[in-house]
Amino acid sequence: WEGNRGKMNFNSDVIFVHPPTNFEANSKPVALWPISEVIPSSPTFEMYPYGFLTMAEYLERHGFSTKIYNLALMYLRENIDVHDFATKLDVELVAIDLHWMVHASGSLTLAKIIKEHNPETPVLFGGLSSTYYYKELIRNPFIDFIIRGDSCEKPLLELMRAIMRRDREEFDNIPNLVWKKNGRMVDNGIKWVEEDLDDILEDPDVLPQLLLSRNLESLPYRGFMENPIVPVFTVRGCSLNCATCGGSEKFYKRFCRREKLAFRSPKKIVRDLKTYNKYGDFPIFLIGDLRQGGEKYWKNVARGIKDEEIDSKLVLELFSPARKGFYEEFEGVDRVNIQISPETYDEDLRARQRTRFTNDALEKNLRWGIESGVDKFDVYFMIGIAGQNEQEVKNTVDYTDELLSIGDEIHSFIAPLAPFVDPGSPAFEKPSSKGFKILFKDVSSHVEAMKSDTWENSLNYETRTLGRREIVENTYEALSQMAQKKKIHQRINEKEYEQKVLRLKLSREANRRIRNGGDPQRILNEVKTSLDSISSTGDLYWGSPKLSLTGLIKAAKRKMLSMLPF
Repeated sequence: WEGNRGKMNFNSDVIFVHPPTNFEANSKPVALWPISEVIPSSPTFEMYPYGFLTMAEYLERHGFSTKIYNLALMYLRENIDVHDFATKLDVELVAIDLHWMVHASGSLTLAKIIKEHNPETPVLFGGLSSTYYYKELIRNPFIDFIIRGDSCEKPLLELMRAIMRRDREEFDNIPNLVWKKNGRMVDNGIKWVEEDLDDILEDPDVLPQLLLSRNLESLPYRGFMENPIVPVFTVRGCSLNCATCGGSEKFYKRFCRREKLAFRSPKKIVRDLKTYNKYGDFPIFLIGDLRQGGEKYWKNVARGIKDEEIDSKLVLELFSPARKGFYEEFEGVDRVNIQISPETYDEDLRARQRTRFTNDALEKNLRWGIESGVDKFDVYFMIGIAGQNEQEVKNTVDYTDELLSIGDEIHSFIAPLAPFVDPGSPAFEKPSSKGFKILFKDVSSHVEAMKSDTWENSLNYETRTLGRREIVENTYEALSQMAQKKKIHQRINEKEYEQKVLRLKLSREANRRIRNGGDPQRILNEVKTSLDSISSTGDLYWGSPKLSLTGLIKAAKRKMLSMLPF
């Protein structure tokens, strides 16, 4: 490449761009998905992968300028013309994530538009879905590179050095890289799997850079300023093999060549928490079950938090119920939120989907947590797992009555497995043995699915007991019943309940009208204004988060001064 310098505005050595699900995200009926009940993201899935932060920091540390553009968020705000964005690029490399398949349509469209206006600028894809589909993706004329696996920081640094030297011969030696030579695919193989996570994100002061960027275009999701949640990663890889998850142990072994988990040291985790503690009072999510690292590991994290007197709101993830000693160890930590996903009331179905544990063990954990001072316990259930039928879904929702009665700290959630069973997951690879039927498997089919007129038609799976329409109808019924139980148990007030019910009613009726032959665009236009005017309820969030502008500005100044050549 000869380079693409000389343009204005969007200038860096590398930009990381997160696309919307598709570029009709503000107008297509997929906007009716009831997905934001369980994640702080809209049906545009504007939350970008955490790897953007680690790769950007790694490159910056080694002398390259970077920028993150959350194009999905900008698109939601309707203040971005993607063609105008592409014409103003002044970069050496555009990195686009295709981590989850919901972005298949948006990522490929974005790559095409960027290449139309910048034919000499190389485009890189990465993420778990890119890793799985690398052979199909590299045939796309608008994709120049793919980095496979879960360890992209070092290969990306080597790629950038080769690009800056304009030396294509160096591409042969870059680990994990897939590229084109004389129009043919070259796969260098996955030869780099990061084991020392302490070398990743050496400088955790990334939050000020995000928040103080122009037009806040690097924020991770809509509503972040009002309800911020900041992640701290603890591990790469996973110890579980959940049936529908593309981040399972088997996936990492087969497609990322990760033979064992890699952990961030307790010392670095505590340092990250201490850093973010300066920026305000908001939840900090420790990604991954700390117990995967062993008892000594999680105890050192807990003790480090107490020794440093960190008083942030800490969100801890449990893959299964913990022993009582786990909660006792975290006694004295100021504010703790535990999240656990039993998925279903039925213990046998839970074992097939995730891991085996009893409802009695779950209930004991909730009580132990409350006794130990846990402030909030979030319990997540799912619709669409193998073996579920209408009655089982109803039983699961009814079961939340028992859980919510344990204490005011308990909050329950339910959502559909949507839109996709993840490529590379056990259910995707061997669907019949897992009780699933996968309806389409290649990239192009997933692209078309994201353009469907209803979210029913976007689903890439059915189960032996539930078809796509039954999954949709059971979802609406379950969400309605769950909202009622939350009101009864005073987790939401009357106004919040009415807002939830109205959103569900509008979405459900619109989907039915479209299914029955109504004009999708006209129907969406009729309900979109009403949907947008209904504020989301706050039961997904924790308290009243606050960002400290003073702390952010001080950190940004320190960062700028550290970059000066004296």
